[in-house]
Amino acid sequence: MQRCGWTDGRVTADRPPGGGHLRRATRTAGLTLVETTLALMLLATGALTVLGTMVYSLQLDATNRETMAAAQAARRVLEQVRAESIFDVPALYDGDATNDPNGTGSAPGNTFSITLLERTVGGMSVDGQVVLPFDTDGVIRESADIPELGFPRDLNGDGVIDTDDRSADMQALPIIVRVRWDCINGDREVSYRTVLR
Repeated sequence: MQRCGWTDGRVTADRPPGGGHLRRATRTAGLTLVETTLALMLLATGALTVLGTMVYSLQLDATNRETMAAAQAARRVLEQVRAESIFDVPALYDGDATNDPNGTGSAPGNTFSITLLERTVGGMSVDGQVVLPFDTDGVIRESADIPELGFPRDLNGDGVIDTDDRSADMQALPIIVRVRWDCINGDREVSYRTVLR
């Protein structure tokens, strides 16, 4: 083996016999098991994120379709109620079929079905409801305890809230038309509130 020394002004290093150079061990081009596992974990995480987003998007789309069907049905019924005289609405849209103006069972009543929504939620029966300010006796009274309709409240405009039946002299009739159903994302409701005059 040659020793370090000065030759022609240059420093020389020890060399193995035969003039060869020392070589460093180099890695072969490839992935280790740890690198492969990390890559697969990252790929799986990305795939799960994309899949979760797709599932959420499909659920949201179904909920939007259901909400649109419920809203259309509720608006349709609300327009039908508005087309009636304020004094006919209680008999037409209460739960008692015996007091219907054109004979028993001739009025729409206080519930309605939503065929389009029933198809969307898998054939389950879905009913909408017309909520009128009836007290426990089925009479429209200003003194009724119905907070969702803003009662007690003055209906005939005399400035006094009393316990008399106001179905014959009311000047205002608050109502709610609503649809409630169970969907993929839980219980849902669409409701419209108005005051008939």
